[in-house]
Amino acid sequence: GIASVVAVELTFTPALRAMLPPPPVSETDAERAITFWDRTTTFLAQQVETPKARRRIFLISAIVMAVLLAGATQIHVNNSVRSFFGDTVRENLDDQFLNRQMAGTNTFYVLVEGKADDAIKDPAVLKAMDKTQALLAANPQVGHTLSIVDMLKQINRGLNGGSPSAAILPDSRDLISQYLLLYSLSGEPGDFDGLVDYPYRNAIIQAFVKTDSSVFVADIDRTLLPAIKANFPDTVSVRLGGSVTTPTAMNEVMVAGKIMNIIQIVIVVFVATALVFRSLSLAGLILVPLIATIIAVFGVMGILGIPLQIATSTLAALAVGIGADYAIYFMWRLREELRQQTDETAALRAAYASAGKAVLFVASAVSGGYIVLMASLNFNIHIWLGLLTVVSMIFASISTLTLFVALLMIVRPKVVFGGPAMSKPLGAPSAAVALVVSACLGIALAAPGTHAVAQTTDAASLMAKSMLVTRPQRSQAVGRFVLTNSDGQKRVRQTTSISELKSDGIHTRRLVRFTSPADVSGTSVLTIENDGDDDIWVYLPALKKVRRLTASNKRDAFVGTDFSYGDILGHPVAEWTHRLVRSEVVDGVPSQVVESRPATPAVAANTGYSRRVNWISSTNGVVLKTEFYAPSGTLLKVYSGTDIRLVDPKARRYQPMRQVMKNVVTGHSTLIEYTSFRTDISISPDQFQPRSLERSF
Repeated sequence: GIASVVAVELTFTPALRAMLPPPPVSETDAERAITFWDRTTTFLAQQVETPKARRRIFLISAIVMAVLLAGATQIHVNNSVRSFFGDTVRENLDDQFLNRQMAGTNTFYVLVEGKADDAIKDPAVLKAMDKTQALLAANPQVGHTLSIVDMLKQINRGLNGGSPSAAILPDSRDLISQYLLLYSLSGEPGDFDGLVDYPYRNAIIQAFVKTDSSVFVADIDRTLLPAIKANFPDTVSVRLGGSVTTPTAMNEVMVAGKIMNIIQIVIVVFVATALVFRSLSLAGLILVPLIATIIAVFGVMGILGIPLQIATSTLAALAVGIGADYAIYFMWRLREELRQQTDETAALRAAYASAGKAVLFVASAVSGGYIVLMASLNFNIHIWLGLLTVVSMIFASISTLTLFVALLMIVRPKVVFGGPAMSKPLGAPSAAVALVVSACLGIALAAPGTHAVAQTTDAASLMAKSMLVTRPQRSQAVGRFVLTNSDGQKRVRQTTSISELKSDGIHTRRLVRFTSPADVSGTSVLTIENDGDDDIWVYLPALKKVRRLTASNKRDAFVGTDFSYGDILGHPVAEWTHRLVRSEVVDGVPSQVVESRPATPAVAANTGYSRRVNWISSTNGVVLKTEFYAPSGTLLKVYSGTDIRLVDPKARRYQPMRQVMKNVVTGHSTLIEYTSFRTDISISPDQFQPRSLERSF
């Protein structure tokens, strides 16, 4: 930008002026008239002509700078988007209303990062999180806190009669693990994703905050960091984050960067001036109005309570260079006047009459242009920009025409007042070297479908046969559940299970016992399917108690997987209407494609599906693939069954040994893989009694 201005001023502007006609007599007469600007520059010249007048300038400058420095000590760093706008702005009023009625419109996170999987299950870690939540909740700007700790407390309370005094954290790691598993038995796989990651390695404490001020973040840091260091074990590390910390971090970086920019400007101006004018004393004097402007800007900010943040620090960095510009311009004009006449006072007054007036013109024009921004009511950035720009122009111009000139008259650098440096013209090489050095210094610092065939009866028969061929009278299986989230993180649970058809040949009794990981080993779930709500009991070894859970419906997740209870137990054929769509080959196996839709709205609500599309093997009737559609009609889940084995040759019953359910919306998937599946066994009815859950099969 500066290079462009220089090019225009040295080429286009002179050419344009040369084309203009000479000014008329009236204008030249007006030029000779004594104006306000002439009287002002004459007055300013008188303030630096004599030693006594200069001493008065130094005294007044010292007093003003002392006041401004005192104001600068009161400046505070605070970045808040809300502070950009007035309190009466509609958006701020709405935000205030929401913060009064709700927990808070901003978030603050405490991220707990473990060094190994299951680190969050450590009671010591959870208790430290609980203490951290209590500290956050004590801050009046925090409306609510939430973490996995709250969930565990509520589970513990629910399993101990609902007493408020039971809303405490368990002391046992195994019981914590079993509580988490217990919740997953009826919840969705991703219910806790916002609080803890999949392998229970990392967790967060979420605080809802009523402010976005960086002062709040600083206060929280002072409160939390010592407590975090004292309470958390060395198995985890803790970091702070959230929506309120991001602007704060940006503010710290930007403010620090702009303060560094100001230092860079001072250094570059000093080096460039020293090289161009070959005078260290003059280079030091040039910095006087620059430094005075810096002090004035920060002093006014402190006195008026204007926060130091991204917008104001950027403005301060841009404004400080103006003082050096004025000083160099006036100094050079004074040097030329001294070369043309021997009377120093006359030369000084002539410099004020020309360069001094120009400095005041520029400062007034820029101030007048920016002061209109202060009329931007309720937009504080414009008000601050207009005010601080005016302050910069006033102090840069006045300090140049008073303090700088007074010091110039005392120090009397030879490049201005005479001597070899003055008599020898400044050559282009010096300017070029200065330009290159300054630039370097500044940088160094800085599927194909077929037609549908309506064969409702045949389609229903196919579905009935398909359901029958995968329902042995009784079975015992050993397998594993592998739950995988969208990031590829896995949870593996080893299980043994037994199942038996009830006397109606439709409903099933099923008992699943987890054998690993160790902290949930022995946890058992008994499900008895009924015409109405199903019955579910669970046994937690750490409690040594059996608990009955709320009856599930067919859409609930089966033991925390992507399979619903309806998917595992089977969807009754009579509750759906079926239509044979086409024939198709799936993985080399001929199949019939059947579309099933709920017969009633109640079935749709109970299952959570608006339709199912099944690929049924033409060879054995086993379902090879199913697409499940949400009530909105969009694809929700995709099932596939492979490694199909004949597990009961006599009754012709089959079992897919590998079953995968993929939730296409969340990216979560579940693999159920059996290593053993037997049907040639006898099962005592007592094994499906809640009192038997504590015993092994």
